[in-house]
Amino acid sequence: MRAHTQNMSRKGKRILFAAGLIGYVLGLALLVFVNSRADNWAGMVSPLFILGGLGTIFLSLLIRADEDCDEPASVPGQPPVAGSEPESSPNERLTHDSSITS
Repeated sequence: MRAHTQNMSRKGKRILFAAGLIGYVLGLALLVFVNSRADNWAGMVSPLFILGGLGTIFLSLLIRADEDCDEPASVPGQPPVAGSEPESSPNERLTHDSSITS
């Protein structure tokens, strides 16, 4: 039985990462308002923002980006997309590079 994995676009991953980062920074900023016993509203809310932000960042790094969402796929038998050049092999790059001397 094959496990089903969720993919997300790269833009979605960036948004999720940014939301986690904002939550984390907001939680750190709320620590200014915490009293010494941490029994006020900021003492209860800031750990939630910090842990929630770190958890969101962690999840955004774990989720795989769906390559099909952002980049056009090349179809066999059709010309490549404008602006893309075929890659040369490492050996071709070495033979064409005249700056390397023995």
